[in-house]
Amino acid sequence: AKIAKNLMIKFLKNEFKGWSFSEWVWLLFCEAVIIGLSVFWGEKTLGLIASVTGVAYTIFAGKGKILCYAFGIINTPLYAFLSFQAKYYGDMVLNIYYFTIFNKKI
Repeated sequence: AKIAKNLMIKFLKNEFKGWSFSEWVWLLFCEAVIIGLSVFWGEKTLGLIASVTGVAYTIFAGKGKILCYAFGIINTPLYAFLSFQAKYYGDMVLNIYYFTIFNKKI
């Protein structure tokens, strides 16, 4: 367990290596806005998680970080499920497609 913890800490340090102060502020600002709006609009927990992971995915993907895949794996099926509930079937099918193609490449 200690080895796994050390590997995780090393991985996270590597993922955030080279980030400028403004990039940290941008990440925290974007997540705070999403959380604030989700609470204000009375979003359900799944919607909040999908929103937060979607923003995190976008920022980490823009930085070219591997951690974006973890956020994408969480975001894509959640968003597909929420799209199904809202009867946005096009978005649902698109996210299912993204999820299946994404997992074939891993």
